Amino acid sequence: MLLANYFLQHYWRRHRGGDLSLPRLSEAAVAALQGRLWQGNVRELQNAIEHAVVMLEPGQVIQPEDIPMGGEARAPVPGDEAAGFLTPEVLGQSYHVARERVIASFERRYLSCWWHAPTAICRRPRGWRGWTGPRCTG
Repeated sequence: MLLANYFLQHYWRRHRGGDLSLPRLSEAAVAALQGRLWQGNVRELQNAIEHAVVMLEPGQVIQPEDIPMGGEARAPVPGDEAAGFLTPEVLGQSYHVARERVIASFERRYLSCWWHAPTAICRRPRGWRGWTGPRCTG
């Protein structure tokens, strides 16, 4: 797994810089990588590791489910509320920039809806002095 670790280090520095803690492959992830038939050879492994790096957190222990092994795009999961936020403009940005934009958009929409919600459904608590979250009664 020398090659997978090389790609991990290379893409971590490329996408995240050298100041954040490098994630590491778990034994299960190494076993999954070794047990897979890499039809695309080195480039397929390289692309899978780069994709994983974009989604990982600093210092994270990488599990097999963190590494895309199929190469196929996943169909949207029914009930996935985030799908409405994933516009082509957002999907064209880096993961971290897109994540921040989606979170900011969600917060603006949620707080606006909460603030203007009918009293019977959601109300601001008595003595409200800041964000404590909605208190739904109905």
